[in-house]
Amino acid sequence: MPRSGVQGLLTVLQYRRPEVFRHGQRVARLMDAMARRLEVGEVERARWRAGAWLHDVGKLLLPRTLFEARGPLCVEERDCLRQHVEAGEALLRVYLSPAAFTSLLPFVRLHHERYDGEGYPFGLKGDDLPFEVALLSVADAYAAMREDRPYQGAKTHDQALEELVACAGRQFHPRAVEIFLATLGAPTARYSPSSSALISSMNRSTLSNSRYTLANRM
Repeated sequence: MPRSGVQGLLTVLQYRRPEVFRHGQRVARLMDAMARRLEVGEVERARWRAGAWLHDVGKLLLPRTLFEARGPLCVEERDCLRQHVEAGEALLRVYLSPAAFTSLLPFVRLHHERYDGEGYPFGLKGDDLPFEVALLSVADAYAAMREDRPYQGAKTHDQALEELVACAGRQFHPRAVEIFLATLGAPTARYSPSSSALISSMNRSTLSNSRYTLANRM
């Protein structure tokens, strides 16, 4: 396969797995909205959008039956599903230039890490995860909850936000959830048990302080 760039990879994704493409598109729009709220520069915003759109690209290489199951996956199936992050890395390596690969790899490789360290594939915890990927995790979860899946119906907007807040501090970075709520115009006090954390007081240096080098983990 040729090195055809982000657009080429998105074209393949749209043709072969349109549901994954559409999910990525929704997540990319949410990421772009958060980037605008945080006044992120255009170059970095473009990186966030591309990373969000491609975060699940590794599902191209997994059996379609995994995503059509109407009940809980067995242990072996869950282990197979987790391999989509490594599969995504392999696709990025084939399709993208070395610079683009390095730029977008964290979104693909790390979006299933958790704030409490219980995620995969590395078990990163807290601010070890790049903050833009912490934001992606929130946007990804919200978009997934709002979609109909073979195993469950879509949640309402309020139900999805309540779930995000309930998982803040465990699955999700609390600050990332706060930013997401603010971006959607949701009143923090309505969903959060503690409304004292104001968006305006957030330390925007978080975007540059939480860095992670994949080379150290491979």
